[in-house]
Amino acid sequence: DSNTLVVDKSEDRVGIGTASPSNNLDVTVTSAGGGIDLNASGNHWIALHADSDRSTAGNSLLQLRTYWDGTEVTSINMLAGTDDTNKNEGEIAFYTSGGGSLGERMRIDEDGNVGIGTASPVAKATIAEASASINTLFGAYGNDVYGATVDFRKTRGAAFATNTIVQDDDNIGSIRFGGADGDSGYDLHGEIRCDVDGDPSQSTSDSPGRLEFWTTPDGSTSPVERMR
Repeated sequence: DSNTLVVDKSEDRVGIGTASPSNNLDVTVTSAGGGIDLNASGNHWIALHADSDRSTAGNSLLQLRTYWDGTEVTSINMLAGTDDTNKNEGEIAFYTSGGGSLGERMRIDEDGNVGIGTASPVAKATIAEASASINTLFGAYGNDVYGATVDFRKTRGAAFATNTIVQDDDNIGSIRFGGADGDSGYDLHGEIRCDVDGDPSQSTSDSPGRLEFWTTPDGSTSPVERMR
């Protein structure tokens, strides 16, 4: 059946469900839910491998694209990392289309940093917005008394999952406000800190804490504590 399996020897193409394959492997679905299934018959894992010897950092290694009636609307782009000598790093970029304009929305870099609105995250989570609109919103819903929560947590353990008690003056978390210095970085203009205030005790369930408010005075780049 020429509409079930076609081998185009002249173009080195295979078509499934189409008599005119347009790529190396062209699968045409004629009913809802049709596609490609990968099944393991036993206790095995399944892999899809894509190996490409790109020469430049940031080059695409594998792209997954989706189209809406011929127009690309989403894609996931696996990229070569920054080390183009050893070629052992990689990044993943996620694209969506709004108003016909396909753009990168999120990236995971080679260090595991996640950038939303930026392709160059500088922390585990970096959110950037080009306008003055709200770029981060925490919301809660439900017929109850609970609202949205942002948690800052600290352990003295070797890993976050290790519960090792904190000590006096440990910083539990900070909210920092920085502005570009016009040169090579950002200066700290203000900070709200939560520190341990005294010796906590696991046996007596004693967890003292304090809030500190810091601002940077005129003529300085170092914040000073103003209130606690």
